Amino acid sequence: MNYPEFRKALAEGKPQLGFCIMYPATGIVEKCGSDYDWLWLDGQHGQLDYSTMLSLVRAADFIKRPSFVRVAWNEFGAIALAADMFPQGVIVPCVSTVEEAQAAVQAAKLPPLGKRSY
Repeated sequence: MNYPEFRKALAEGKPQLGFCIMYPATGIVEKCGSDYDWLWLDGQHGQLDYSTMLSLVRAADFIKRPSFVRVAWNEFGAIALAADMFPQGVIVPCVSTVEEAQAAVQAAKLPPLGKRSY
């Protein structure tokens, strides 16, 4: 999903209230998520495996809220898998250098912009 209202609000500098999900409970997204502008699905500190994270992204799409998946680490495979879920963004922790940032982008983007396979 594209979420043009969310993008417009960001472009206009309007604050957007987000909700962090750390536990494997899609019902929380379905019940409470629509009270927020966006959802942060925390795969770094949360108890979320791939299947649960995918279900949470789908639940966010169901309630028409953009989701952002935070991976556990700046690791190519984890970033590529997260991007395959089609959230609105992937949050990569522990990026301290230009080279680390470039590696994260390479993992998230398809050729010719990146190295993610399809």
